[in-house]
Amino acid sequence: MKLLQKLSVGVLTICAAAAIHPSFAATATVDVEKVLAEYKKAQTFAQQFKAEEVGLEKFLVDARSQVKAATTEIERTNIEKKLEKELQEKAQKIKAEQIKRLQEIETDVYKAIEKVTAKKYDLVLKKTAVILGGSDISNDVIKELNGVSYKTLGDKKK
Repeated sequence: MKLLQKLSVGVLTICAAAAIHPSFAATATVDVEKVLAEYKKAQTFAQQFKAEEVGLEKFLVDARSQVKAATTEIERTNIEKKLEKELQEKAQKIKAEQIKRLQEIETDVYKAIEKVTAKKYDLVLKKTAVILGGSDISNDVIKELNGVSYKTLGDKKK
């Protein structure tokens, strides 16, 4: 109960400060999960990740077949070592490429947020971190990322 009271006082303080101090009114929120789900480049990368995963699974099935087809223990051991090394190389290559792509997406999202909020907002927060207030600019960020021009900043819908 005391936590709820403290939270209520905190929310009221923020609301009062927003009414008095104009910089609080220049706060935007972004629903990062929504942005990533609707960003076409992120969707393409997700499909590529799935295709790479399927490729690794196929490699593992083929590898098991090769190991089972070995006629001697020495041949089986050699095949296992060769395939294990190949699998590690493939996995490392895929992981490095995924990290590169994710960093690219992150950079794109930050640049889009900066462009959408330029000279209009002083503060941008993740929507999940905001209880009350702020203009949701998620749709504008998505439009910027997907190359669609937007007319108005800040989606007022909550």
